[in-house]
Amino acid sequence: LATLNSGDAFGELAMIDRTPRSASAQAMTYTRVYRISEEGYQFLLKDLPDWTQIILKSFAKRIRHANAIIRQQNEQLKILQHQDYIQH
Repeated sequence: LATLNSGDAFGELAMIDRTPRSASAQAMTYTRVYRISEEGYQFLLKDLPDWTQIILKSFAKRIRHANAIIRQQNEQLKILQHQDYIQH
């Protein structure tokens, strides 16, 4: 789905809506990962507005990326449908 870089976070959606993670993660190089408890995460959201802004910007970036992929796939589908229509 995505390649994350230094300082990026994953798994935060599961902390917000308390559902299972929607994706897994695999490191491509040596990686240092920190686990934040649910209580710690709630503290960060509530008491550190700068950190909350970072998380919100991360969400926005991921949503924009997902939207771009969907747009691209829709365009490819339209081309394929048009080609199929022409052939028949």
